[in-house]
Amino acid sequence: MKQINVVVLGNNRPDLEMMTMYISESLEKHEECKANIIGFIDPDKAYEYIVQNGCDILFSEAELCGTDGLNLLQKIRKDYPQINIVITTTYEEYIVQAVQMQIRPAGYLSLPTTLSKMKDLIESILSLPQTAKVV
Repeated sequence: MKQINVVVLGNNRPDLEMMTMYISESLEKHEECKANIIGFIDPDKAYEYIVQNGCDILFSEAELCGTDGLNLLQKIRKDYPQINIVITTTYEEYIVQAVQMQIRPAGYLSLPTTLSKMKDLIESILSLPQTAKVV
């Protein structure tokens, strides 16, 4: 069984709980995957978790309390290019910025989102071919 580590980074507890619930429900039909889903409000703690435990899919708001979410995602992209990054935002201009910053996200979710949109996005990420690792 494949273990998938999912990190969710957001601004408040209710949004994190909703996102983790949607992600969990979206992964239920994938019996070949066991998902470990963890949410953070503190970007530094999220980054520390990624360093220590790895991450397959990262959901992050573009605008985080106290820090620029896109700069954090740019750093994560540089340090961990294999992570599938999903940017969540209520403002579409962050999508343009993410492209300009070469974050190369696996997807975007407009907030507020729906379970249906989450399921579609998870399906598209899980169907992506695994990139070859350079040794």
